[in-house]
Amino acid sequence: MLRIKIFVMSALVLALLSVVPAQAASVEGINHIGLLKAINAARGKVVVVNFFATWCMPCLQEIPGLMNIRSSFSEDDVMMVSVSVDKSIEEVQDFVDTNPFNYPVYWGDDAVARVFQISAIPKLLIYSQQGALAVKHEGFVSEDELREMLKELVAK
Repeated sequence: MLRIKIFVMSALVLALLSVVPAQAASVEGINHIGLLKAINAARGKVVVVNFFATWCMPCLQEIPGLMNIRSSFSEDDVMMVSVSVDKSIEEVQDFVDTNPFNYPVYWGDDAVARVFQISAIPKLLIYSQQGALAVKHEGFVSEDELREMLKELVAK
C-alpha cells in the first residue's frame, strides 16, 4: 500500500511540474573579453551581436524580427546574441522574464560599450565566418534587411 501511495504522489508531482511554464533564461553579465572570446569561438559561423536597451523603442521594435531570424537560420550557420547596455542586470532580467528570447541575452558592463564603441542603439555587428567584422549598423534594422545580409554572408 505504501508503494502505491508513493507512486501516486510521484505521478502527481510530475504532472504538476509538466504544467508549470518554463522559466526564462537567466541573464548573465559579460565583459568585453568574454564577448570577444565568444565571437572568436564561433569561427565558421556568421555571428550577430545586437546591442540594445530595454527602454529603447527602436530596440524593442527590432527584437521580434531578431527572434524570427534566429528561428529561420541553423545554429550551425548563425550565432546570435544580444547585449543590453541597461544600467543594471536586474532591469534586463525583468525584461527577459516577460519576453522570453530564443537566443542568449547578456548584460554588458561599461567596458563593453567602450570597446565596441556603442554610441547609439540599437547597434548591430555582424561577423563573417572568418571572424572579420562584415556589418556595423547603428539604428533599427528590419527583419527583411537583416535576413538578406545573413543569407549573403552564410552563402560565402
